[in-house]
Amino acid sequence: MLDALADVLGSEARSATRDGVVTEWRRDPFSSGAYSAALPGFAAARADLARPVDDRLFFAGEACHTKWATQVPGALLSGQRAAKQIQAL
Repeated sequence: MLDALADVLGSEARSATRDGVVTEWRRDPFSSGAYSAALPGFAAARADLARPVDDRLFFAGEACHTKWATQVPGALLSGQRAAKQIQAL
């Protein structure tokens, strides 16, 4: 993934990234899934998470929607929003 980011954003993308976290929610027999949770007082940061970077990198997913976070409609609507942003370029 870092190679792909560096191809799009330049080599400085490597030094600007931090370690990522991957959940094993698909294998968890008790949850069968995962969703995002904002810390108390930081729900408004979801709008920042959804903001494009240099009109080259676009984000979507349930965590990027301020009203429907943690739900399928949030994932769908944020994906539609990101697609429209890309089309507008």
